[in-house]
Amino acid sequence: MNIVDLFLQHATAAPAKTAIVFGDSALSYAQVQDRTERLCGLLEAMGVREGDCILVALDNGIEFALTMLAAAELGAMLAPVATSMPAVAMRRSLDATCARFVIASNPVCRRLLGSAAGRGDDLSMLVVGAP
Repeated sequence: MNIVDLFLQHATAAPAKTAIVFGDSALSYAQVQDRTERLCGLLEAMGVREGDCILVALDNGIEFALTMLAAAELGAMLAPVATSMPAVAMRRSLDATCARFVIASNPVCRRLLGSAAGRGDDLSMLVVGAP
């Protein structure tokens, strides 16, 4: 049994029960399941497959938790990095992990795009949050 199986057990048993609370936001198991399924669909459409590495530059919060569940569902690996990292350190993380996929907040995406220029391979990004 893995984290996805455990989550689905709870979601089936008590879909209306609160699953995640962060600050003033709370999601039920049903809401988390719905958002995770949608995120899985987006990641699959981007080309994420089992065994792929996704660089994640998100602050702690609901989006990070949803990303962990979606990656586990797809069998992808996460390489979390601090959102405060300078661009050069993010580039090193991209190179070290061979990640072809990135999930990041909008300000971090701008730094990552600048640091990944000329990398010579495809890099797919999913931007989280307002512009």
